[in-house]
Amino acid sequence: MKTRKILHAADIHLDSPLQKLDRYENAPVEQIRGASRRALANMTTLAIDQEVDLVVIAGDLYDGDWTDQNTGLAFVAQAARLSDAGIPLLVIRGNHDAANLMTSSLPLPSQPEIGPMFLSEKKAETRILEDLGIAVHGQSFARRSESGNMAASYPDPINGMFNLGMLHTGLEGNSMHANYAPCTPRELTDKGYHYWALGHIHLRANHGLDGGPPIVFQATCKGGISTKRARKVA
Repeated sequence: MKTRKILHAADIHLDSPLQKLDRYENAPVEQIRGASRRALANMTTLAIDQEVDLVVIAGDLYDGDWTDQNTGLAFVAQAARLSDAGIPLLVIRGNHDAANLMTSSLPLPSQPEIGPMFLSEKKAETRILEDLGIAVHGQSFARRSESGNMAASYPDPINGMFNLGMLHTGLEGNSMHANYAPCTPRELTDKGYHYWALGHIHLRANHGLDGGPPIVFQATCKGGISTKRARKVA
């Protein structure tokens, strides 16, 4: 299989209100509130500069339904940059942006060969990127609190392709965050995919088992580029 690059991001929380900042004297409130947009722009720049083949965002792109249309348009602008560079983008919704009602109104770039950017919340689905030899499996949250094991119903891997799973999850037994879509690294490993792009836990970590695929959470660093992971697929 030809070498490919995949950029995995998660938990951008675009235009998060970041409440109570005003309590801190001399805090650069407006600069901090704009950090998530800078992080998204930096992610896009990184993807283009590195000439990646695919970008995936594993949930919580937004922080809920927007109060300002410009939040959605900020995402559209970056999605358009990726589209103009010929880089496909796939996104799942997490607990913060589950079934975001305003996303459907966005003038998103068309991706006729692989379908809409946002994966369905109705059931787990597979998107085939034939030219890249990549199969992406995933499902968006339908509601803020998904307490069932969503990964259990993910499709089987496709032979002869690089199989990537997208999931917004707390993993089972992680007490730091609400235990959304619980599952275990063993269950994810046994699915037979080659890489798991996870979101929800704001701490970069690889929970892969010995001999198994990477099972990776990405950290959130608004304004920086540490929300991204460009991975080569051999």
